[in-house]
Amino acid sequence: MCRKRNGLLLAALLCALCLTGCAAAPAEAEIYDWGLEMTASDVTATGATLCFAQSGGAPTGQLQTGSEYVIETLRDGQWAALAYAVADGTEIAWTAEAWLLPLNDSIEFDVDWSWLYGELPSGTYRIGKPVMDFRGAGDYDTAMVYAEFAIK
Repeated sequence: MCRKRNGLLLAALLCALCLTGCAAAPAEAEIYDWGLEMTASDVTATGATLCFAQSGGAPTGQLQTGSEYVIETLRDGQWAALAYAVADGTEIAWTAEAWLLPLNDSIEFDVDWSWLYGELPSGTYRIGKPVMDFRGAGDYDTAMVYAEFAIK
């Protein structure tokens, strides 16, 4: 069972600075053996609860994520990025906290995407979150982790 992130999550300023300076797109998580799985539950048209569960694998540092995410929809067998529901010209910015993902444990995060994507119609989707295996300043790997879900 996932536990909610409360005061147990730490924001690492140094890690956050590394995140904001990272311009390259994250790789797919499959290329790293971090033993990390993300699932979506309590899904509604405007949000979900994400559970990160880590067990085994071979992370080399502290696994962490932040507020950033993307949502894609399944169209003709291919994943396609959803368009933002915000006004054209509106810049999207993410806060730069580092939410620690505990080793050999699980943790939950609530996501409300209504401000960014609006209310999602019925369909098949996946949410992607960049995850970092942080060893030190300038020494980390980043990959995108996905969880599929459906809106009925």
